[in-house]
Amino acid sequence: MKACRQENYPELTPDSLLNLALAKLDTALIFDEEAAYVYFEKGYLYFFNSANHQKAADYFEITIQLSSEWVLPNYFAGRTQRFFFNREKGLTYLKKAIALDSFFLPTYREMAFFESPPQDSLLFEAYVKKMDGYVQEHLGKVPVTYYNYMGNSFLEAEKIGGG
Repeated sequence: MKACRQENYPELTPDSLLNLALAKLDTALIFDEEAAYVYFEKGYLYFFNSANHQKAADYFEITIQLSSEWVLPNYFAGRTQRFFFNREKGLTYLKKAIALDSFFLPTYREMAFFESPPQDSLLFEAYVKKMDGYVQEHLGKVPVTYYNYMGNSFLEAEKIGGG
């Protein structure tokens, strides 16, 4: 099966590609209707590739119900709520994500932006310290996404705080 990526289907529009991916995930659910990772992927696709953020929130919630100890659906449920619906509910999901995995650093980054300006936030300071400690402890083995999150965090904090 070819991955549902634009380079594999150059003739499809982004909406058509999204629909193809969702159809393939629906097929997977025929074989295992409790496959939490499939619901998570559907939520992820809706979060990043559509304007239907309610569906993203719904799929992340289903994923959490099926796999309550998995940090990623709580993290993305928190982001979805923070950006599109209910900031306080988003904070609840993010706190649960930290309780599940206190070393998953992107959660701290999201939480830092609940306070303004974020560069003055204790959560932002905690995130920066955790990231620095993680980098020192895992030299050469830090996921590139962590550096991406950190750079974007400083950029966003500077824009919000005017610093």
